[in-house]
Amino acid sequence: MQRLRETAAQDRTARGRQRRDVLHGLDVPARVQEPRVPGPARLLEPRGEGRLSRDDGHPRRQRQGRQVRALRPGLAAGPGDLGPAGLHPDDEGRLAARLRRLRRRDLPRLLLALIRPLLTTTVLVATLAASSAGVFAADPEAGRRKSEPCAKCHGADGNATIAGTPSLAGQPTFFTHWQLIKFRDGRRKDAQMSPFAANLSDEDMADLAAFYAAQRPRARSSAIDPAKAAAGRELVTRHHCASCHTPTLAGQKQVPRLAGQDLQYLLKLLRGFKAQTASDLDGTMTMAAQPLTVDEIENVAHYCASLRP
Repeated sequence: MQRLRETAAQDRTARGRQRRDVLHGLDVPARVQEPRVPGPARLLEPRGEGRLSRDDGHPRRQRQGRQVRALRPGLAAGPGDLGPAGLHPDDEGRLAARLRRLRRRDLPRLLLALIRPLLTTTVLVATLAASSAGVFAADPEAGRRKSEPCAKCHGADGNATIAGTPSLAGQPTFFTHWQLIKFRDGRRKDAQMSPFAANLSDEDMADLAAFYAAQRPRARSSAIDPAKAAAGRELVTRHHCASCHTPTLAGQKQVPRLAGQDLQYLLKLLRGFKAQTASDLDGTMTMAAQPLTVDEIENVAHYCASLRP
């Protein structure tokens, strides 16, 4: 600096090379004092440094107090939930571990909501089995006598002839028994069936179900479209209908027989499942019908009605 001052007078009029020689000829100290600039955010420090400079002209104790007061707001804010954007693209958008654990607290509740219909179905089927076999033995002959009021619509042997009315002959015992329970309890409603089932006892329903299950089903006289039936066969295979209704669509346990059933009844039922208005034990058929289009519903119905029961 002293040399600079000494040359200041003669350097005022200096130009070009003479001025550069003076400036670059100065001695540079070993350590140059630099202002302390807070560091940028880094991988392990997502928040930028906010420390005060080491020497700000205040006594050390007073300076430490100011540093503590400046640090408290940063601690109160807590760690960021998301890391700094732009540093590591693979890690961007990841939640902090503490928040991931909080989100997973809802998993048991969600799983319970999913399995509740299945648990309900299991309990109902087990109760139905106990009432059918453990409490009293079903009497098919008693069921025949009790079915006389049903013959007008469903036929004397359970083979209906009225379009839109299902045949009960050959239906699984559990299925018929469960449908009667739903009619009696109001879970399934029908102008003819609801009043009739309202006065049935558990024994009556078991006898009726046993009687109809013992009858031989006959094919219904429906106008089947061969092209639609062929398309329906492919749909039944694609949607794995046989996994519940058996490969011959004869039904089992609480799953009904579809083979040889009335065409109009099948159309009405499938359309009801699609519209979510049909009574469904565990929601399986309602979900299965959602992907089907109007034409596909007709194709499936034609195929089922075309099969020999």
